[in-house]
Amino acid sequence: MQVGTLDEIHRYPVKSMLGETLAEARVGELGIPGDRAWAIRDEQRGGIQGGKKLPGLMGCAARYLEPPGSGPAPAPEISLPDGARFLASDPDAAQRIGAAIGRELTLWPIVPAENLEHYRRSAPDHPDLQQELRAIFGREPGEPLPDIGRLPPEILVNASPPGTYFDAFPLLLLSARPPTGTSTCYVSVATCCSTLPTAPPIPSRTGSAARCASARPDSRSRSGVRAA
Repeated sequence: MQVGTLDEIHRYPVKSMLGETLAEARVGELGIPGDRAWAIRDEQRGGIQGGKKLPGLMGCAARYLEPPGSGPAPAPEISLPDGARFLASDPDAAQRIGAAIGRELTLWPIVPAENLEHYRRSAPDHPDLQQELRAIFGREPGEPLPDIGRLPPEILVNASPPGTYFDAFPLLLLSARPPTGTSTCYVSVATCCSTLPTAPPIPSRTGSAARCASARPDSRSRSGVRAA
């Protein structure tokens, strides 16, 4: 059964930096290999931080010079707004990124999930819980909060599920076509279904439509796949 076609596939080697567009990708239990495999830790405020707290990260970009496999992802190449390029594994990589965005920080690959202190959220910016949640989820005035009960409970105390640098789930599906009767695009977020690790590579729409037999409409499926 065909449930849609893929228009674009994106992978983001470093959390909150610009990423790369893929022609095809193999999707596993943790999404696309190499996606969000590195992240920035803010050493001034503490904790793993993304674009909401460090918007300057979104002016940087990262890409892999060699494709990631099933093990730890290789160090990606990072590009700064001034055009400078270097590997994430370079000794001065974090210092150069920090200088570019004006923040003292460190650059980390994924560390074991048992290292909970590494993933712990930093101190809240707002004393009011509702206001802090609205900041975490980037809600506009009048925009409702998401149903927190559907999110992994560990992200309330951790910046990401331990062992990953995802906000909550490993695969994000965005529809370019709004549901009938609406004027906004629909975002579907869920966890990967168990059949995905054995699925064949998913081609983008460069010639043929993608068939996603394992991606059922009721599947809990989330690394930058946009469906047309």
